[in-house]
Amino acid sequence: MGGPEVPEHVRRRGLMLASISTFFAWALEYYDFLIYFSLIPYISELFFPKSNPLAALLYTLLVFAVGYFARPLGAIFFGHIGDKYGRRNALLGDAITMAVATIVIALLPTYSQIGIWAPTLLTIFRFVQGFGYGGEAGGGVVWALEFASPKWRGLVNGVLNSSMSVASLLATGLLLLVSAYYPIGTIGWRILFLSGAVVVIIGLIIRFAAPESILWERKKEEGRIVKVPLATAIRRYWFSLVLVILINLGLTFVFYAGYGFVTTFTKLLSSYMPQLQRAFVQLTYLPLMLGSIGGIIGNTFGGYLTDLFGRRRMLIIPTAILLITIYHFT
Repeated sequence: MGGPEVPEHVRRRGLMLASISTFFAWALEYYDFLIYFSLIPYISELFFPKSNPLAALLYTLLVFAVGYFARPLGAIFFGHIGDKYGRRNALLGDAITMAVATIVIALLPTYSQIGIWAPTLLTIFRFVQGFGYGGEAGGGVVWALEFASPKWRGLVNGVLNSSMSVASLLATGLLLLVSAYYPIGTIGWRILFLSGAVVVIIGLIIRFAAPESILWERKKEEGRIVKVPLATAIRRYWFSLVLVILINLGLTFVFYAGYGFVTTFTKLLSSYMPQLQRAFVQLTYLPLMLGSIGGIIGNTFGGYLTDLFGRRRMLIIPTAILLITIYHFT
């Protein structure tokens, strides 16, 4: 690699700030999606007509899906910005996008207040949210790993990915706490969404103080910034791209489908037995919190093991374990 050697203290400072800010941004990403999933029965009542509960529930799920459809577009847009104009600039943009969208959703009027505009605005800002998340999901970890020593990149990536489990732990814990003091269907859901905005704002402040990626700066100095990064990536690495997409598709489906089904089913079940609602919530969320703790340990330790034994091997083993254990939950 060309260019002068970067002082170790500069590398460490960059790694620390990039990792912390990315950890917060990723935590918001998963926190917000999990909160939305957990609140689907309430959101369907707040933002859609109550005359057809099943249709309202399906529309709410469709709005959730809109955020996912926006993510590839955000990844392409912010990925292009990151490759052309710097990782930090792109990540500041997607963090601001996420924060604004989350705050707006938390403050949206309901269907009873503004009618059809309520679900329309919810859909628009879920799209904006997903667009921002698309840039954050890959860009944040690239920025952090470009500061990390090659021998510790697996561990750094594992710690960053543990933010998903931290977000799950935070979401379930706050749901239990907020539901104990505020009605979820009135003010509680707003508190939960605003709590997520606080997380990303903290990460955004840290990101302003962080330096640009060392590797990107070197590419810029050497004149190796390509005109159309996406075209280059597809032409040279199309097989790796498809492979990684398929791997993440399966794992993401298992995670979100399980979490969303359990929380939605609990709300529907408790509506038929309201006297046991609190018990249903505890029976649902306490195991999810334990699973989140396991995820924090697994992500961090698993990342460290990839540094010791290789990426491919340590992807095959946990995936095989997941295939075996998931059968018992169906």
